[in-house]
Amino acid sequence: DSNWVWTVKEQPLDEGINASTLRTIDGVVSLFDYNKLRSASRISIARTFIHELVHTYLLLYFRYDSNASKEYPDIKEEWLSSSNPDLNEIHHAEMARSFVHDIAIALKEYAHNTGGDYNDTFYDDLAWAGLDYEDKDELKQKDKFRIKQTIRSEQLGTDTVSSL
Repeated sequence: DSNWVWTVKEQPLDEGINASTLRTIDGVVSLFDYNKLRSASRISIARTFIHELVHTYLLLYFRYDSNASKEYPDIKEEWLSSSNPDLNEIHHAEMARSFVHDIAIALKEYAHNTGGDYNDTFYDDLAWAGLDYEDKDELKQKDKFRIKQTIRSEQLGTDTVSSL
């Protein structure tokens, strides 16, 4: 759709923030901090782009399509029920509910197309980056630890999980 304008820019961001996506007058802009991504693995960088693309999708879908609130009613409900809603947190909650599996599939496809080959657990773990997996009761403590280690090693380029 010609209304769906996504602009990507490089810019230094605050401590602990690799990327950020914001609404603009004519669409959405995603800002990526190159210095923070410089040491990350290629798949971690791809994960960051996919994560911001999901923010972009949600922002533009709600802006231009009346079906958005029907497809993602929790976003609308969380927005309306809060006196000071944080759209980033609301998006992250929806990503945890609805997009982790899709992000993992996209990462697997990216890896396949770029010569990487990891097990499915690796993609699933990496898909949680930027989201709250610590409070997920369905995840065991050992899974949360593994997720944290996978995200950290790929983001920092240390002890990178090797291809299978």
